Amino acid sequence: MKYLKLLLTLALAFTLCACGTASSGSSADVSELETTFGIDLSDASYSADEVKNTAGGFHGDGAIVSKITFDSDPAEAFSSWDKLPVSDEVTALFERFADDWGEAPSASNGCWKYVEESDDTEYSYNSRIAIYDADENILWYYIINT
Repeated sequence: MKYLKLLLTLALAFTLCACGTASSGSSADVSELETTFGIDLSDASYSADEVKNTAGGFHGDGAIVSKITFDSDPAEAFSSWDKLPVSDEVTALFERFADDWGEAPSASNGCWKYVEESDDTEYSYNSRIAIYDADENILWYYIINT
């Protein structure tokens, strides 16, 4: 009986830990964005808002959309990124994950960068897309984990 109580207690503890784990990529963790895209925003003044977050569960699968609004133009941080419009591959990702992400930003002046962290995108996507709207000084950050 003593072992059964211990086993149940451990099972409950593991379940609570798995469900309560914060997913990487939350809007409060801009350092993950900086690491993923190789940028430095330490001198920038901004506010970060999580627009949508369906990530959770044991593996953290789901989508996260964050909006980072800058007080001044940080375009220098994104100087190595591709100019808008986004590639056909990124457009296809927005079409595939429209229910999770919503529509892509309608920005025409700015830049973007895409990072795929999956080895096999036939069955699993672990994608990160950042789109900087230079007219609005807004960086949209999209994460999908499947």
